[in-house]
Amino acid sequence: MKIQTNIIQYIENMVKSLKRVEKSSEVFSELQEISQELENLQKYMITTFNTLENNFNSFVRQVDMLSDIIEFQRSVMNFKNSQNLIHNLFDFFERRVPSDHAFIAFRLKDEDKTETVITNRPNNLDNYRQFLAHEGIDVLKSIVQERDLAYLIGDVENMPGVNVPWDLLDARSVILFPLKVQGKFLGTGYLIRTREMFSLNDLSFINLILGLISLVIYQHYYFAQLKSRLFKQFRLRKVLEEVKYAEYFEKGPLYIFTLDPRYIVLHANATAFSKLQIHQDMIVGENFLEIIPKTHRNEFKRILDTAQEGQVQYFRSPVEGKKRPQPIMEFYVSRVIIQNNFILILVFAVDITQMYYRDVLEQRNMVLDELDQLARTLVSEFNNLLTMVVPNISLMRTQLPQEHQFQKYLEIMEKATQRSSNFVQKFLNYDLEEFETYETGNLNKIVKHFISQFKKELPKNIQVRFDLDVSLKNITYYPRRIKRLLRILFENSVNALIDRENPVIQVSTRHYLHEANGLVPEHEFYLKKGEYVELCVYDNGCGIPQQMIPQVFKPFYSTRIKNEGVGLGLFIAYNIVKDLQGEIFIESKNQEYTAVYVYLPIKVEEESVTRVAVEGTETVQPSVEHVPTLLVVDDEYNIRSMMREIMEMYGFRVYTAGNGEEGLEIYKKRKNDIDLVILDMIMPIMDGRTAFSHIRKINPNQKVFIISGYSQREDLEDILEKGAIGYLRKPFQVNEIVNKIKEILNV
Repeated sequence: MKIQTNIIQYIENMVKSLKRVEKSSEVFSELQEISQELENLQKYMITTFNTLENNFNSFVRQVDMLSDIIEFQRSVMNFKNSQNLIHNLFDFFERRVPSDHAFIAFRLKDEDKTETVITNRPNNLDNYRQFLAHEGIDVLKSIVQERDLAYLIGDVENMPGVNVPWDLLDARSVILFPLKVQGKFLGTGYLIRTREMFSLNDLSFINLILGLISLVIYQHYYFAQLKSRLFKQFRLRKVLEEVKYAEYFEKGPLYIFTLDPRYIVLHANATAFSKLQIHQDMIVGENFLEIIPKTHRNEFKRILDTAQEGQVQYFRSPVEGKKRPQPIMEFYVSRVIIQNNFILILVFAVDITQMYYRDVLEQRNMVLDELDQLARTLVSEFNNLLTMVVPNISLMRTQLPQEHQFQKYLEIMEKATQRSSNFVQKFLNYDLEEFETYETGNLNKIVKHFISQFKKELPKNIQVRFDLDVSLKNITYYPRRIKRLLRILFENSVNALIDRENPVIQVSTRHYLHEANGLVPEHEFYLKKGEYVELCVYDNGCGIPQQMIPQVFKPFYSTRIKNEGVGLGLFIAYNIVKDLQGEIFIESKNQEYTAVYVYLPIKVEEESVTRVAVEGTETVQPSVEHVPTLLVVDDEYNIRSMMREIMEMYGFRVYTAGNGEEGLEIYKKRKNDIDLVILDMIMPIMDGRTAFSHIRKINPNQKVFIISGYSQREDLEDILEKGAIGYLRKPFQVNEIVNKIKEILNV
């Protein structure tokens, strides 16, 4: 600055000298203009030097700020505990954006019940928690949740209509900033002044370091949680407390690879080698794409080709290696340019194998359950049509003389509808009895008994082998459903063994304790924690192509061309296992083998509960004058109209209702006259189960008879246990329903 002062003083002396010369001689009159120009030059130079000085000072401040940020970044690596982090972070804030209150509230995981609140003012922590507990804070969170930058409230009094307890902290001006990692909102930071207002420069600084703050907090508390979980499992707490973050990156949960532009692996961390069971010599110096299955390589190569600096691309793929099943990895790919010309590709990966197969299982079960519900709804509607057609055909045959010419055609129609009805029943209830008794016993006994019977149907060239666990525990099961399951699996194996050399079916059982939710070892089966009996039916038949395995449980799907009732087998097997609260999986290799694994939970009930389809022993002999009265509740108009016509023809008085609510209203008015309520299960507004409950509250002795085309077995079992007097499945013949009602009412 001394040189600047000397130059300005020199120019001033020149101007004064010229002015003296100007006054002493007219010869120098023209120098007046030059003098003026020099004065202007002087002003310009003074302004220029002042601007340079301001810019220089600003530059010094920016360098100082950047140095401060760099120093803070360096100090991050030395954080050993939460208090160290909090002290450094808020000290960093205080140097650049002083405030009267500063705190951050966040949740690292969605399942965290409460927010973590950090501050360098522990004496105010209770006030901060009280402030955050106020319902108006949700408004502040919503402001920043969708933003990537901080938000300035210059004066809180200029926020009308927002119910925020500013008075708790005597707040005047506020800066709110979001914490985000990978686009996920974690929480909100609060800087509050009680007197002065924050400036735009303060806001700009917070925006400049926002990403750094989010990353520091996430990194520190993530590893703190990881360490706390490790402390529960290991006794080396003192050792773990001294572990540096660099060691976590080398041996932690992340798989890290560094590639050159040709995708040659330059480095991989210890986790990648150990978890993937790949030796260092087998991957370092080799093309990274070699560990990606061929089916995924082209797409992954495209990701690597298009990777850009400062951007992250995601890709999900299995990884080749010795581990079975193949690990499923989620890759994060980015490009780094060093010294303007040296390019590296960084690949971070997370093992999502457990999550992937859990999602596959949940998705499969959800699709199958939705298909089951859709198919049953459609079949139920068809069943309702049959319920109207079958009794009317039967009624017409009864009313017409035997020699009538239409009897022949009606008989054909009756047989056709009966075949349709049989198909519907087979679909709705797996071709089994509606109800059966729970039993408790050993699965080995059922398997042996079934095979002794099924061997009579087996081709002579097929060999059956056993590998049954003698220590198998008892389970609670439906015996006919288990036998139906075994028949489906054996019939599928027999079909797969046609024209195969040395055909074998092997049946094995074992007791299996699954200690935590996750994959069954050596298999791609995700199973919930529990104790199970494992049943496996294996054959060395034609196998199933890998791409077809997810389809085989769907209804009407089959690999065979000719098959009556095509594709219901494994769909029925899935539903039987679901009824038993188990899981079923298929493992197969085309042209080599197929193995079906069933896991049934070991859950023994203390007492067996017997459930029967029809029960009707309680009868009352009506008086001669009394006309038996029925209340028919069904949402299908044609069905209840047909029922009314038929029952009145046989001498009954009949009331009808279109849903449970209407039926209940009629019952309240006519309860002293009604001898029997005939109730459908599935109806709008109020279903049969709810209507039954209300009717029995009014009259605990009221006889209720159930008719239904399809309903959940659990609902039927429950309503029969609670006193419903019987059950008949739609469609039914006229004589079936009439005889049943006469039997119940003893008329």
